[in-house]
Amino acid sequence: MKTLFASTVAICIAAAVIPASADDHVITSGGSAVITVPPDTAIIMLGVVTSAATVADALHDNNDRMTRVIAGIHALGVKDSQIRTWNFSVQPKHPKNEYGYDFDQTVGYIITNKIQISVSDLGKVAKVVDAAFVAGANVLDSVNFSAKNDDSLRDRALSEAVKDAHRRAVIMATAEGAEVGKMLSVSNIERGFSRGGDMQSVPIAITTINLETPILPGSISVSAQVTVTYEIK
Repeated sequence: MKTLFASTVAICIAAAVIPASADDHVITSGGSAVITVPPDTAIIMLGVVTSAATVADALHDNNDRMTRVIAGIHALGVKDSQIRTWNFSVQPKHPKNEYGYDFDQTVGYIITNKIQISVSDLGKVAKVVDAAFVAGANVLDSVNFSAKNDDSLRDRALSEAVKDAHRRAVIMATAEGAEVGKMLSVSNIERGFSRGGDMQSVPIAITTINLETPILPGSISVSAQVTVTYEIK
């Protein structure tokens, strides 16, 4: 598993802190935390959409374009194991009339072939997108950034949130001359995951060969909020 090269833990101070009644001999505290790290993986979703009067012609054009797209991506060092087809469809093309579409008639066919590309070298992301469109891709669904060990990030955020709740409980108990005892209950209110630098686009066409598409990875933020009840003594 890849070691993350930077991280920041930010403790949110807006969490609720709710002391219970004195008769209960318990204290309830809210805690939260945010873990922010740079992404280490990019998922690129793009493809080729073609249309023609017959399925064969539309498919031939689509296959030719996609073959060139994959070859262009391979030229950048992206392996087959990093590429997978995630959507392939054949749809009839219907003419429009005054009421919308005339589904009783078919004037052609639309072939859609979309692939997902996983890239660990984030410096290649823009190059992969540019190479794909130069080779014949004409649809870009999204570029998403994530962290490979997102489960461990969520666990870290949860752990920091519990520590924050305990810190707050100690502050409240100390103010009243009491001590915090064992944990009696805990509930996980929220565990959020925010990707950084996501990009989405409508279908486009690129014909030039000298491109420098600006794509910024940003950062990944994982948050957690908890409510913890402790015994006080």
